[in-house]
Amino acid sequence: QGMLSKLRFSSKFVEEISLVFFTWLRFMPSSVTGQDKSSLKGKGNSPIEIIYKKFSSFVKSAMSSSASLTNKAAGSHLGNGSMLSWCIGKLDFPLSILVLGRAISQKTKQKVITTVTELSDLIPAAITLFVPGCSSYGVIYVSLVAPAFLSIKSCDEINKKSSNVDTMESKVNDASRFLRFWMIHALVTWVLDSFAPILAWVPFSTHVIWLLWAFLQLETTTRRIYGWFESEVEKPLDQTQTMQSVKRVIAALPSSVDSQKDTSSNEGQVEKSKKED
Repeated sequence: QGMLSKLRFSSKFVEEISLVFFTWLRFMPSSVTGQDKSSLKGKGNSPIEIIYKKFSSFVKSAMSSSASLTNKAAGSHLGNGSMLSWCIGKLDFPLSILVLGRAISQKTKQKVITTVTELSDLIPAAITLFVPGCSSYGVIYVSLVAPAFLSIKSCDEINKKSSNVDTMESKVNDASRFLRFWMIHALVTWVLDSFAPILAWVPFSTHVIWLLWAFLQLETTTRRIYGWFESEVEKPLDQTQTMQSVKRVIAALPSSVDSQKDTSSNEGQVEKSKKED
């Protein structure tokens, strides 16, 4: 144990091991079945499919356990799925009053109901916002467990046979939404990790991060941000909004030329005042 504690792996070594692992995960035959990749033909025996099956069952059990605990906390009279129906039922009447009073439009009402429906899987994690020291666990649930469950659910729907073209197209669109989300997830995770030392000193930063991940999971938000990201990649580098923002920031910063000009002007004023004296 003493020798193992002294071992230090270089970043280059970890990168090489990661490369070998992901190459095996994607392309190599299964060591469990001993079959060739060419002989699998979608039978589900490749390494990535085996790991996916194990991982998906774990995520599904975690989601079902958290949902059942939430239902018990809300009351034994609420079964699975009834909490969402109860919330929508309570929201429908006041929203209808606002529509009749022309305070909001019917489209806005539908957006509110859609948002509540999409965020219903995050109810167990919402409890952690009110428990001191547990909000970080809620962030893990919102950023990883819930979207992983929805992605697995979407993949399972695609694997089901369907002769209806419209139904299949809807399933593919739903799956593409989560592919876009994971692209955004990688970018946002990189940004949050870069600013982690600063965020550690900001009060309630974990709560804000929780709300950020919940906001990113909305379908309209995911598609809008991914559309912006795609347009940024397709444009030339000088024409992207990111590069233009960087140029504005650099232009706003004080430069050495400006400081030299200020110094020379101050010296000129001093000499002029001496001559006048």
